[in-house]
Amino acid sequence: MIVNHNFHISQLGRDRKVRVYLPPSYHRKERKYPVIYMHDGQNLFDTQSAYGRPWYVDKIIDKMPAKRQVVVVGIDNGEMERLKEYSAFSRKNHVAEGSAYLKFITENLKPFIDQNYRTHTTPEHTWMVGSSMGGLITHYAGMNYPDVFGKVGIFSPSIWFNPEITYYEPPKPLTNNSFYVVGSRTESRAMEGDLKNVYWSFKKSAVPDTNLRVIVRDKGRHNEAFWAREFKKLMLEWTK
Repeated sequence: MIVNHNFHISQLGRDRKVRVYLPPSYHRKERKYPVIYMHDGQNLFDTQSAYGRPWYVDKIIDKMPAKRQVVVVGIDNGEMERLKEYSAFSRKNHVAEGSAYLKFITENLKPFIDQNYRTHTTPEHTWMVGSSMGGLITHYAGMNYPDVFGKVGIFSPSIWFNPEITYYEPPKPLTNNSFYVVGSRTESRAMEGDLKNVYWSFKKSAVPDTNLRVIVRDKGRHNEAFWAREFKKLMLEWTK
């Protein structure tokens, strides 16, 4: 079941659709659920709104045992504003809006979700996943909001757009947080090297080896089909 909400992002002065996926067990069991916040909401569930093929996040979770199901909050991207909203640092002729976008999620959206749905509210059960530019802003969120997002999934991050993120120092050590990073050698020439830099950036931020997974696949394109396969693997690991 997917419930649509319309939000005004006061930090950016824009309106946005947010899609909340409730797993099949949600209406059968009176328990609380972990929550995954995801970007590019248009591409997660719906073939009509997706750019190409969607991830089919709902179908992946539908097939999981009830005890491993989660709530997913898919935030639509800002289309023409997407690059600005998902960027961590400003570039020439480009003002980054990632910090304001993340304030909307942490200060407005998460409290609404926790108030209106049966969710676990602690970092241990509050996760974020994103791909491409969404992977970049997810990386930034994981470093700046370790007390909100306990687990972070970064797929094919667009490090080329903000390479300085690999030497950015977070406000506090990330000793209690988990990071799952994945990309493919065949999606871009730079991806393998970028992922190695991401690995060392997290190591410098005190992420323990037991909480850090950086995976370079041999095959996979920079698209939703690849990210859907990886999301399925991430879910099996995170919910075991």
